[in-house]
Amino acid sequence: MSGRRGWWRRNRWALAALPVALVAALAASSDRVASYYWHAGLHDARTAGHGEWLELHDEYTDAQGTHERVVRVRLDRTAALTPAALRQAGVEVPRGARAVQVTLSLEADPDLPLALCRLALRDADGTRYDYEGPDAGEVTTARPISPCVPGDTPGPSESVGRLDALLSADERDPRPRSWTVEPVVVVPDDARVDEVLLWWREPVYVALDVG
Repeated sequence: MSGRRGWWRRNRWALAALPVALVAALAASSDRVASYYWHAGLHDARTAGHGEWLELHDEYTDAQGTHERVVRVRLDRTAALTPAALRQAGVEVPRGARAVQVTLSLEADPDLPLALCRLALRDADGTRYDYEGPDAGEVTTARPISPCVPGDTPGPSESVGRLDALLSADERDPRPRSWTVEPVVVVPDDARVDEVLLWWREPVYVALDVG
């Protein structure tokens, strides 16, 4: 028994500090969890009305570090494609759905990587309909790989470190400083689209009012 009392006596200060250390550890863990969830999902909106320019200031991180992203974007129009336009664009729409063409104007430095963007439409109920790129082997101007850069001049890619030297040089022309894209998003027939969403890195996103 004296051995047990001696152990408790020798470690009494460490044991007294244990609850404090546990609380601190839980607090640090909750900070990490809160930070993770804050950066997950779209909840930091930059908004603009239909036909208004919005200048987005954000950051992105690649193998060469953290860089500033500055891009201007404007929603010019949204329009449901007619059957004739669908056939011309090579887009198949399932029964009970319609294809909405989104016309966006953008401006940015030609050296800024922008191809890794995502686009979606959001309806009055808050339901989001994401843009879907082409299927394997599919070639269509209505569903390019990236919905926010020109298909033939997308501009540079983000650095992947040592692999940069192994990738073949991009011999395409530089991306212009201003351009227009017209991706197509499929939504249900009864969806009332209120906003066009565009983002590169969560949680920051651009929300453009359809009007």
